Amino acid sequence: MKVPEGGHSIEEVLREIEGWKNEHCTPGSDGFYYCKKTGVQVNQTTLLASVHIAEFGDQHAGVGKVVRIALPYCPICEDEPLNPITCVHVPMPLVREG
Repeated sequence: MKVPEGGHSIEEVLREIEGWKNEHCTPGSDGFYYCKKTGVQVNQTTLLASVHIAEFGDQHAGVGKVVRIALPYCPICEDEPLNPITCVHVPMPLVREG
């Protein structure tokens, strides 16, 4: 899976990842996901998402928080995503709470 583009909400990034898994993976009885095309176990890497304040728009400003999100990929169909970094935009009240 390619690294999601920045500027979206956390929910949108998670929906994009779930959509990729639904399209490209089959869940196994062992709790792991398998590539529909090759049958191999899907790997994952860690996506680092810098938390930005939505009210600042395209300025991409935040308070230095980073969330870690599991990013799946098939080791046969694609290379491990290099430098898996993006940003997510959240409303200011949620930044203060989290």
